[in-house]
Amino acid sequence: MLSLHSPTPEVQSQKKPLHTLDFVKAHISSHPRFCLFLTFLFIQVLVISIARNSPPCFPPVVRDPVVSTATGDKPALVSYDEECPSGRVYVYDLPSMFNRDLPLHNCTDLNPWNWQCGIDNNHGYGGPATELRRVLPGNLSKSWYRTNQFSLELIFHQRILQHKCRTPEPESAAAFFIPFLRWTRRGEVLMGERHLQT
Repeated sequence: MLSLHSPTPEVQSQKKPLHTLDFVKAHISSHPRFCLFLTFLFIQVLVISIARNSPPCFPPVVRDPVVSTATGDKPALVSYDEECPSGRVYVYDLPSMFNRDLPLHNCTDLNPWNWQCGIDNNHGYGGPATELRRVLPGNLSKSWYRTNQFSLELIFHQRILQHKCRTPEPESAAAFFIPFLRWTRRGEVLMGERHLQT
């Protein structure tokens, strides 16, 4: 006969507190999609926290480095100021045969598709896109141009010639720009010389 004070085995198992691990196992087996969602959320939070707290991969900018001149007489200082915190740029003055004389005015010289027609208009932006007047509202059509996909070199060349950080002295420059417009040779390279002979 059983005593009144000793509980039955079923009652003993019900009174035991469940361990946390048992609860997690039961929850994972009954809700796998929710656990997968929590896993992805945890990975995203982990990646974002690592990315925000990582040190920058770029070295710090060194101010006023000593640069030796081409003649080797004395070192010159590259000038940095409030207006140009990254330094000034010197543009080499090449003969016009390497840049200004290269854009073609005869649009049949390179290839039959005439992709360079009007590429040198408006400093590389091309002519105004008048066909968009019907589509664009108000005066917005005046801001659109027929820019060629290969004219970025010409646009950059014109912008750097008028940039506020351009310097006439190469000794005070932190960067140098050689304005050779190679896009005009693209037709010869892409189409081959057989198209140039016709």
